Amino acid sequence: MYIFKFLKSLKLLRKEYLPNFDCFPKGKVIYYGQYKIEDLLEEHVSLDLLPNHESNIHYLAYAFLNDIYTIKYLPIDQFVNYINMLNEEDCKFKRSSLMLRDAAVFEAIWLFDKLACLKTNPFFEADIKYGFSAINLYRDNGHNHESLLSLFDNNPVKRDIFFEQFVYFVKKYIKHRLTKGTQVSSISRFKEHLLNTIISYENESPKHYKSSLITHNKNKEFDDFIQQLNILDRLQESDNQNI
Repeated sequence: MYIFKFLKSLKLLRKEYLPNFDCFPKGKVIYYGQYKIEDLLEEHVSLDLLPNHESNIHYLAYAFLNDIYTIKYLPIDQFVNYINMLNEEDCKFKRSSLMLRDAAVFEAIWLFDKLACLKTNPFFEADIKYGFSAINLYRDNGHNHESLLSLFDNNPVKRDIFFEQFVYFVKKYIKHRLTKGTQVSSISRFKEHLLNTIISYENESPKHYKSSLITHNKNKEFDDFIQQLNILDRLQESDNQNI
């Protein structure tokens, strides 16, 4: 029952914790970077140009393409604070064999990819529709003339939040997957290990529903759950038609 407990634990991916993305500018814009208020003041930016400067520290500088030299500043403390909350999830796990640990990381990426393909995700409200296409581009910040930022409306804040949500998802999954043992250990160089597993997942591109063919660890609970996600959209559409 670990998958149920895992999904239930993803509180930071639920609506009540998500920052409000509606504040980002509508239309065609170019982003000039993120800055702290003290850095902007050192650049002699007027406080009058910094909305809510009494209660905000971090700003995103941008301009509309039809007026690229008129810079505006968007307060983004809510997004920085949210990323900090995601990062508070540590990398400590129950001590297991290296094979089981590696299987857990692979399964986490696989499950995230499958959930990203759902039209309507019933488990949480975080927008992960960018899915594995974004995770794959993450290694080199782009591939075959496609940039990573292009998937996120060129918005670096949206990109950063997506990847921190992904890492949070993986950490949570591993903790619920590796439940045996009394000693607690950490995956050294966690993000490096995660990147290597992303490459492995891309190379394997699993088209079946027997995880042990790849991970060499039997996990019937995972296999049965992942199969159901393929028809979840159809089940939800059927429910809507019957209303």
